[in-house]
Amino acid sequence: MQRNEAEISIDASQELVFSWLTEPELMQRWIGGLLEFEPLDPGPAAGSRSRQTLRVKGQTFSLDSVITALESPDAFDVQVEHRGFESTSRYRLEEHDGHTHLAVTIETTYKLFANRLLGALVTREAQKKLAADLQRLKELVEADAQNRDRS
Repeated sequence: MQRNEAEISIDASQELVFSWLTEPELMQRWIGGLLEFEPLDPGPAAGSRSRQTLRVKGQTFSLDSVITALESPDAFDVQVEHRGFESTSRYRLEEHDGHTHLAVTIETTYKLFANRLLGALVTREAQKKLAADLQRLKELVEADAQNRDRS
């Protein structure tokens, strides 16, 4: 199993950060390579499924996912399965004095032998992508929070 972890502090309420993590139209703005997010069930809710189309390193592919746990706005887990791997992403949020601490953990198991051989390389690239995505999320959410404060 390979593991990616990242944490970031966002100058916005926990509820606002949670909405950016779970609303499809907002997710497409901060998740690099996310071309389409199609909810297959109403949600976000435990058990709700979705299909994402991503473009990464010049390759386009679709992933199916399911929210396996949801405690809005504190935490949620998402399970993704694809031909060569399965992955669980865990999002944990804590608010302190108007700032939200977000911790993300992604555990991936590569099922195919060739994928297991490349697992360490893929995990390093996934770590870079996770850090870049969270930085983009921070910038977008903080801009959104400032715009709301002005309204």
